[in-house]
Amino acid sequence: MECVTFFWMFFVVLIINKSYQSSRNQTENEKICAVGGRQRICVPMNYQKYDLPDMKNPTLVTIGVDIKDIPKVSDKDFSITINAYFNVKWRDPRLLVSKDYSKEGEPDPDSEEDFDAPTLTAINLNILHQLWLPDVEILNLKSFETHSVLSKLEGIWIDSNLEVMYALATRITFICPMRFNAFPMDIQVCKFQVGSFNYDMSKMAFQNEFVPKDTSIKSILDYQIAFSALKDRDTHYMAIGMNYSATGFELVLTRKMSFYVVTYYLPSGLFVIVSWISFLVNPEIIPGQMIN
Repeated sequence: MECVTFFWMFFVVLIINKSYQSSRNQTENEKICAVGGRQRICVPMNYQKYDLPDMKNPTLVTIGVDIKDIPKVSDKDFSITINAYFNVKWRDPRLLVSKDYSKEGEPDPDSEEDFDAPTLTAINLNILHQLWLPDVEILNLKSFETHSVLSKLEGIWIDSNLEVMYALATRITFICPMRFNAFPMDIQVCKFQVGSFNYDMSKMAFQNEFVPKDTSIKSILDYQIAFSALKDRDTHYMAIGMNYSATGFELVLTRKMSFYVVTYYLPSGLFVIVSWISFLVNPEIIPGQMIN
């Protein structure tokens, strides 16, 4: 009787173990997918969102700041506010992207041929929480606001090289040290720098996608605005004993002198010239004699 009981217990344990292994293998093969157009992007179950996409080589992150306007330059708290599309690009070879996807004929998720790299495709934002995102830091940042209408204005795309692009419509305010010794002929040079908060340049490197164009800014401020690439010495910085990569641009503000000349200097100069007339009048002349 005891042998029969032991046999049945062993048989039940064997079935449970086999069922568990089958369920585990099925779970490992499952993928979290999102559909964009006729493409399907999948995140494998063994995907680790907290690991760098490439553990052997530095992950290259490309930054693009498409500035639409500069509504404010504050002389009081030494800050500049810009409205811009903030774009971040990086390559994540761990993702699986279908070559073609339709409801009539889904690609085989286990086929490498089906998961070939497509052209630029918008991804459903629901998959964003499953993806690795670079820990981007803006140096001397004061505030970073995301624009919203019915929802937050953001998007995520993937291109034919498995490069992911994440874009936000933002209002960014950053600190710029200013000096007014030469006012109103002062020129302010401000640096907009973007880097990583955690990873040094041996693990994450940054580069510019483009430098903003001067012609794209229609500002009503007291400054003429020009952009240029960062100097080589500004493409890296030291923090907590490590060397970090950085990218960005220089923003050069040249004050418009014509406003101050017409509004302040010209009237003040005319008043001074008028006051010089008093020097042409003889102070010994008595007012009554002048009438005679």
